[in-house]
Amino acid sequence: MSPAVTEVPPTATHVASPAKEIAISQLHDFLSGGFPDIFRWSLHRAPTQEELNGNLCALFNAMFTHFRSTLPENDPSPDCFIFTEPGKPSVTFDEICARITHFTQILAQDGSAKAKSGVKPLVQGDKVLILSSLGVDFFVGSIACLSLGATLILLDPFMERAKMNVCIESVLPISHIVTNMKLTAFKKWVLSRAVPALKKIPNVVEIPVNVDKKILNSVPTLIPITSVPGNTTALLSFTTGSTGNPKPIRRSHDYLRAQTIAVFCQKEIRGTNSDLATPSPKSPESTSEEPTRAPHKPVKVVTNLPVFIFGQIMLGYTTLIPDNFNPAGVSPAPLLQAMIRHNVQVAFGSPAFFLRLLQHLEETGGVDQYGKFVNPLPVRVLCLGGAPVFSSDLDILRRGVKGSAFIFYGASEAEPVSKIRVEERILLEASTSAQQESKVQKSKASNRISRLDFNADSDSGFEGGNVNALCVGHTNLDGGFFHTAIAPLDGEEGGQQFLELGHIGEIIVSGPHVHITTTSDDKRIIHEKASEANGGKDRIWLRTGDCGYLDAAHRLWLVGRASWVVTEKAGEEGVEQGLNSLRYWPIAIERSILETFGPSHGVTYVVFMPSKSTGKPALFVEVPTGLALAAHTLILEHLQETFDVPVDELHVFRKLPRDKRHASKINTMALEKMIKDKKATDKVIVQRSDISGTLNDVLRRGMTSTSLKNSASSLDLVGRNTLANSSTPRPYEKRFEFANPEQNHFLFAWHSSNMLAQFGGGKAKNMATLTNLVSKVPGVRATVPAWFCVSTEAFKTFLAENHLESQIAPHLTTSEGLEAFHASLTKKILAAPLSATMIQELTALIQHLTSTSASSSKPYFAVRSSGADEDSVSHSFAGQFDSFLYRQSMDEIILALKSCWLSAFAPRVMSHRMACQLPVNNVRMGVVVQIMVDSECAGVAFSRHPLNPISANVSLVEAVWGQGEALVSGAAEPDSFEVERGLHGKVKETLVPKPKMWMRNDGGADGADATGLVAVDVPEPKASAAALTHDRARAVGATVTGLETLIGTPVDFEWAFQEEDSMLYCLQVRPIVNLPPASFFIATDPVHKPEAAENLQESTISVESSISSAISKAKGKSDNVNVDFSSIASRAMDALAAPQGMNVTLWDNSNIVESYSGVTTPLTFSFASYNYRIVYETMMTFLGTPPKLIQANEDALVNLLGYIRGNVYYNLMNWYRLLLLAPLGKFSDPKHMETMMGVKQGQDGNADMEKEFKKILDERYKFNAWHRTRLVLKYISAYRNIDRIVNDFFAKFDAFYSVGREMDFSAMSLQQISTYYRINASTLLREWKAPVVNDLLVMGFFGTLKSFIAKHLVEPKAKPVPGSAAPTAEQEAAAAADAAAVDSLQNDLLCGEDVESAKPTKMLMEIAKSVDTTLEYPALGAWFVGHKDDILRAIKPEEGQWILRSTILKLSFVKANELIQGLKVAEPGVSQPPVQVVADVLTKILEFLDSYGFRCINELKLEEQDLNDDPAFVIDAIAGYVRTKAYEVDDLDKREQQIRAAAEALVHQKLKGTQLVLFLWLLRNTRRVVKHRENLRFARSKAFGVFRRIFRGMGRQLVALDALEAEKDVFYLTTEELMSYVDGRAVSRDLKALTKLRKNEFDGYLADANAPPERFVTRGAAGVYMWYPHILADLDLLKDAEDSNGPPEPGVLKGVSCCPGVVEGVVRVVKDISETRDLDGEILVTARTDPGWVPLYPMCSGLLIERGSLLSHSAVVARELGLPTIVGISGGLMKRLKTGMRIKMDAGKGKVYILDELEALEKEGGAATEMTAEVTPAAA
Repeated sequence: MSPAVTEVPPTATHVASPAKEIAISQLHDFLSGGFPDIFRWSLHRAPTQEELNGNLCALFNAMFTHFRSTLPENDPSPDCFIFTEPGKPSVTFDEICARITHFTQILAQDGSAKAKSGVKPLVQGDKVLILSSLGVDFFVGSIACLSLGATLILLDPFMERAKMNVCIESVLPISHIVTNMKLTAFKKWVLSRAVPALKKIPNVVEIPVNVDKKILNSVPTLIPITSVPGNTTALLSFTTGSTGNPKPIRRSHDYLRAQTIAVFCQKEIRGTNSDLATPSPKSPESTSEEPTRAPHKPVKVVTNLPVFIFGQIMLGYTTLIPDNFNPAGVSPAPLLQAMIRHNVQVAFGSPAFFLRLLQHLEETGGVDQYGKFVNPLPVRVLCLGGAPVFSSDLDILRRGVKGSAFIFYGASEAEPVSKIRVEERILLEASTSAQQESKVQKSKASNRISRLDFNADSDSGFEGGNVNALCVGHTNLDGGFFHTAIAPLDGEEGGQQFLELGHIGEIIVSGPHVHITTTSDDKRIIHEKASEANGGKDRIWLRTGDCGYLDAAHRLWLVGRASWVVTEKAGEEGVEQGLNSLRYWPIAIERSILETFGPSHGVTYVVFMPSKSTGKPALFVEVPTGLALAAHTLILEHLQETFDVPVDELHVFRKLPRDKRHASKINTMALEKMIKDKKATDKVIVQRSDISGTLNDVLRRGMTSTSLKNSASSLDLVGRNTLANSSTPRPYEKRFEFANPEQNHFLFAWHSSNMLAQFGGGKAKNMATLTNLVSKVPGVRATVPAWFCVSTEAFKTFLAENHLESQIAPHLTTSEGLEAFHASLTKKILAAPLSATMIQELTALIQHLTSTSASSSKPYFAVRSSGADEDSVSHSFAGQFDSFLYRQSMDEIILALKSCWLSAFAPRVMSHRMACQLPVNNVRMGVVVQIMVDSECAGVAFSRHPLNPISANVSLVEAVWGQGEALVSGAAEPDSFEVERGLHGKVKETLVPKPKMWMRNDGGADGADATGLVAVDVPEPKASAAALTHDRARAVGATVTGLETLIGTPVDFEWAFQEEDSMLYCLQVRPIVNLPPASFFIATDPVHKPEAAENLQESTISVESSISSAISKAKGKSDNVNVDFSSIASRAMDALAAPQGMNVTLWDNSNIVESYSGVTTPLTFSFASYNYRIVYETMMTFLGTPPKLIQANEDALVNLLGYIRGNVYYNLMNWYRLLLLAPLGKFSDPKHMETMMGVKQGQDGNADMEKEFKKILDERYKFNAWHRTRLVLKYISAYRNIDRIVNDFFAKFDAFYSVGREMDFSAMSLQQISTYYRINASTLLREWKAPVVNDLLVMGFFGTLKSFIAKHLVEPKAKPVPGSAAPTAEQEAAAAADAAAVDSLQNDLLCGEDVESAKPTKMLMEIAKSVDTTLEYPALGAWFVGHKDDILRAIKPEEGQWILRSTILKLSFVKANELIQGLKVAEPGVSQPPVQVVADVLTKILEFLDSYGFRCINELKLEEQDLNDDPAFVIDAIAGYVRTKAYEVDDLDKREQQIRAAAEALVHQKLKGTQLVLFLWLLRNTRRVVKHRENLRFARSKAFGVFRRIFRGMGRQLVALDALEAEKDVFYLTTEELMSYVDGRAVSRDLKALTKLRKNEFDGYLADANAPPERFVTRGAAGVYMWYPHILADLDLLKDAEDSNGPPEPGVLKGVSCCPGVVEGVVRVVKDISETRDLDGEILVTARTDPGWVPLYPMCSGLLIERGSLLSHSAVVARELGLPTIVGISGGLMKRLKTGMRIKMDAGKGKVYILDELEALEKEGGAATEMTAEVTPAAA
């Protein structure tokens, strides 16, 4: 029984112990200094004496008063408690205050509030036992008792009854029990029987649960408080009793006050409280003025530590109450849902509690955007304390928390002592591990450690080996609460009070709330006398009972409990004389066992401490799945070999007992009981004397430790299983080594690859490859079960001996008759006998394999077909041939052999051969016979992830229980493991339920299949558990990637593990057939390789020579060097990450996709590619690039564009290369070009790209001063004369266009059209200088304007990130906001220019206005909308017709008359408009088509029909304007001018003098060149309209000449093919066949659901990539960038602002323009647009585009029309928005708010977005 706590009343005359007196003085001095601003009310007034040093409840009243004074009138009180159950009403601070006040009156029996009769009033000094579930009632009862000056007695609800009785007995007398339970007489009797001490408590008071609101409204607004001194005991709680009986922990009012300040003052928690009010400063003269108070916005917190909830109430936090405070009992899903629903910002508590939540997220993978919870945990900060956090849990904390995760360390009387961020601890442990791995160090050392943070020349005297300690953080806590030091153990170090940095001792702490209880604890107290160092005052230090040391950064490192440190005194066996003692620190031992045996043997928990029974060192290990006896020996030998630790006992349990409060500390009392319980079945005890044999004996038994630090090669080779096959003939097998291949009826791994392929089949060849290479994979224990192959010659001999050769050569050409053929052949072959010689040889080989088996029983065999065509790169025949498992007798094996031969002729196989055009008359079949592996688990591994094949960094391992045959056949669904390359790579697992597994049929089991297997049920928990440990998964992953390295091509292989056997059994290997050829993946490593990978032996020599070379080099440096074979292997494997070729090509379709969206025909691509080449060459000539440089870079000019599976891409490396060939100075910065193109990632976005770009920079031509000067002069001249240059261009262009648009190409011959094309295309492109020069000016002016705005006109929110530190999420958000502000202001300043490309839309609007407002026939608008199809038929030209401008008036009248006359017949009695009115409308439409009929959707794609061909879009647009009244052009112009004027006003406000003049000059010129750019691009559209007609004319002539099937087929030829056909240079005369081939390819591209990614990199020859769309998808450079941004923000999308405006409405989501009919003011949403979409803009209220940039056509025209527009929207615009959804778009900020999503979130209680401030006013 624990000693009773003797309370000394404050009024007594007893003198407190000096230590306690000094501690109380320290605490009072601290509290008297005032309160920090975490108490909001303290900002507005000074604290009272009661608040400083009196009853704690005064702080509750202060916070209640603060709420009422700061909340607006009639606003509800903030929530104090919220709950996990959806719909359960919250409890406000006003409500909690009223309930506490009411219960205080009941306890004190004040007024009408009375307790039950016979219950005494509660008075100051009484002790009260709280028996209540942890919830609102608990805190109501507790605070009410405290307010009356009583002392609370708190017990853990999960404490054992016996310990509960001890606790109550130790603090008697207790006057009251306060409970929320209805205690009937029966319940009281039951409780008194369970806990007898309860009978000694005379009074029981029930907490009112449901109190009438009228009563609550009538109580006082503040809690009545009894004044008590601050050092009065407020509550008594107890330790968990895990090391003995529970000990009381006394907490005074002052201590709780100081503890609250200490915890909540830490910046990690305090940083979330951003809404603290900042008072207005008072003037010295006026002290009575009340400062301004901000309304209270509570921080929302969740914790499972009840004592901290008192502090949360004091501070005004809103507390989420978990459904269970016990880590083992909490339900993760409801709590996570509640955290999201309530937008909880802070979480702190015990590690086990929150790790349970995070593990739940990991297991479920979180959920999608509409789910109930997310991954990672979206709290701002997570603080863990109260129990240790193990290294294995650090990574899940780092991944699983969106904000920051911290670990606090403390003791029962001092919390916190230190703190550390999870990321820092991970880095520290990684650094320590690296030091440890470099040399195996022993923990057996003195109590000094090696220097960690000191320079090499430090004189601090650190000695000894480095202890594997646990860093628990920095001791310099915020607020200066703690002093931490290290005291000697057992009076060592010559009687010193404190040890120096780096010396291990007991951790001692001092500070305001280090609580000293009674004189009984004097052994734990160190009294430091007053000195200058401690401010001239005595200081009291408390021993924590933990051992550790402080490093130079004042980080505290923990090495274990002081009572658990195992010490060997001098003179004991093995201990040197003269050494005082040797200590073995527990944490070092425990962590070593966990890291070494955790992954491989399932060890989950380790405790190292002296045995209670013997006092000797003992190791307690938890292994839930059990541990083989050989592994016990391994653990003890590991400790002796690695640490020299004298462990006398090893105790292995399936479950070690832990304390129930934290679920992480060992319960030593329960453990001692388990040890004494000799009947326990879940433990094994091994004494040190039981150990026999050496490490090699263990290895020979098949057991090994994955982390033993010995030579990697020697251990593995010693432990190789004897079933491994030899690569040379054994003596017994030499009898089968014939010179004539036809005599080899049996083949082995040592036969040549060619012989095995020809006479053994694909499987046999691959088996030999596997056998010969698997032993060369470094760092793994793997083998191939012994096997041999019955050759195709044996089958041939069998047929000849039985005269069956003619029976296997069917004359079949179709699948008819295959069933009958196979049935007949089966009957004959099964009846035919094997020769005596063959049976004798077969029997001898089976006996030989049996003799090599390690099994004590007779082995089983697998008999597998090995077709000559099987498992090849081109034909796998996967799963089509038969295999038979678990065959044992010779009769069974012979029958299986014949059945394998027969499977070569099965109907499915023969049909497949016919489909693949393989011969059916010469089928050859080998058969592999192999020792059967009776597997515990098995599966298939892929060296390349099927969904990520280009990456060599991750392999995929799939696993099932039992035999892997079920996985291969598809009968079972496997667990999946993504394994990073290397023996220690990360493993990501995806588990599935596995209710069935396939095992050997023992005979008689129902449902057995022909292979010898039967499906059986898998019991829980095995069915849900992982089929592979991570250590086994790494072994499989390392093997399959090693095989890829050695073989030279991606492979998959089948594998198996036997139970309690670490040997990996490799069963089959084969190439992956749907990946590129082997040469595609050959490394570009500088190590010499053979010319070809065909010969496996050469490939093997290459790798071996590389390793040998590395070893020899290492030995040259040091004879004692340890070669790390695994790292050499990893580097060799990493070399395979890139395909063949040194040149990197960067492909990007940003911006160009607006002109050439989707799949584009060869004619358009070839025409565009030629245009780009000529234009760029013109630009370089203008810029002064020397002709020799232009000529030298002809290849780059030809390849400015790429054709990727029918899509047009920029070949950006060539753009960079050519840009740097011009003497542009700073304007040649690729970032300017990237801005114009709108690329989403710069040239520094990929390592390969950076290297290639650096190579381009290194090869850059060095221009001299003359070149630069001449260019500057040209640039100045161009700037001054750009208007003239553009006007001259248009003069020439208009001449070309006016002639071309009138040409009738249908009446010209093929040669005439060809000549016209050549002359005009060449002339026009050579004159394309104006667009080139203007684009250069745009690149300079636009980028400079943007930089000027960012620097001088936008206030940056983002702070610079220091050094190489990664920006935080807040910093990234601020930077994005800055960029959006710059874009928005720049757009506003550039709008209002009258660009040519906006004129077609304005002309259509004018037509619509004239239709809707005509006076001659007011109903014309409605008539037009109702007769769209009739009007379309009237104006649509006939096939091949070309309407000349001169005929428009006459034609209009004729068509109008025909239209009206026809309607009078079709609609008799209906009034029709006058013919002249209709003729006027038709005239305007035809004039529009005459001017802009060349336009179309995707107008730069020559294959598209233009408006002249199909004017339906024009009619729909006019009708849409009429219907929506969206035809006021003046309104558009007015809106543009308003936006522009507001932006200019801001400029004049912020800039003055020279800066303003300079900016206005820059702005004026930017506007000028941007306007020119848009007009010049419009000219390009006109030119393409002419060229479209040219090529269609050629197509018409080729059809007439019977060279093509249809006119549109011309678009499937290239321009060069067309011209060469005319000239007689064509290499193919069959254009029909050529276009048919192209159309098939084109149709395939269109049918492909997955278009190539926006941005990707290829190496070497790019053409080979085009066959593999999944390879292209894997190369997506933006995929990782999007992943790194985390999950999309709920309810919000972000993009680039183009034209400002706030619009709220419904969306119309369209994939192409055909879906835009009847657009009526919706917000238009699409993936991309081109100039042909512009007429739709007036019918939209806003525009959202997934692709595009600031200078894209969509952005420019939208600015001109004043349409709120956002482009370049990330986050899945087209996936997340559906037609009809409501959104709000703030185009000025580039944000889209999805109202439907936000409202759904708000209903769930979690819509904490900026919409709270921004959407509501708009909606109102």
